[in-house]
Amino acid sequence: MKNFKDKISIIVVAYDQPELLKNNLVSLVENTSYKNFEIIISHNRTNASIEGKIKEVYIYLNNLYPKIFSYVLNNKNLKFGPGIMEGFKLSTGELICVLNDDTFFPPEYSDWLEKLVNFVNEDLYIATLTPSMYHKSHTVYWIGKKNPAKPLHDFLHVKENHPSLPIEPYEVCYNNMACCLIRKELIEEFPIGSDYAHYGSDSGFCSRVKAKYPKMKHMILPEAKIIHFNSYEKRNLFTK
Repeated sequence: MKNFKDKISIIVVAYDQPELLKNNLVSLVENTSYKNFEIIISHNRTNASIEGKIKEVYIYLNNLYPKIFSYVLNNKNLKFGPGIMEGFKLSTGELICVLNDDTFFPPEYSDWLEKLVNFVNEDLYIATLTPSMYHKSHTVYWIGKKNPAKPLHDFLHVKENHPSLPIEPYEVCYNNMACCLIRKELIEEFPIGSDYAHYGSDSGFCSRVKAKYPKMKHMILPEAKIIHFNSYEKRNLFTK
């Protein structure tokens, strides 16, 4: 196993749920064994009354974990893809991890980032990599999609540890950017969200990478795991 040395820039796009954001970030810092990272909060303004509370979360966490966080306030709701790109402007890491603010990191999954970084380091043809993502009920939220013509993701709502679930890493048609490790130079070449504001920003990005670099792969690493609350389905944030 290689020594982990790559600095990771984790870009968290925040919307209008400060308590969810706080839950996300505390669990991220406390329950991630890989420690060479910075966190950039890109706050898409959706509700002026929430703005102060989001800033309070940032100040609280910056005091609790100094020199880890930076923060950018977008003057309107840029949606997910362009929100990532605003945070990307502040990134100093060698790899980028984009993250929804409604993800959660239990202590039993603390090696999630360590596993992702190690796997990317072993294969230069990996463009994007995601862990297994489960709902809080521990059913599948995302473990990839092989066939882009299918309407649903593979294994959607299957119980965690079900024998049908993949164990070995495998290639997919695109990766879900609720949690996705990406090579920085690819984001520089193919800005995320330039074709879609939210839905499709991940598949659009992955398709553009694959079209120019056919040997590059979008991979799932099933042994790395996190939780996704999927609060976005309750928000009006999905326009193209």
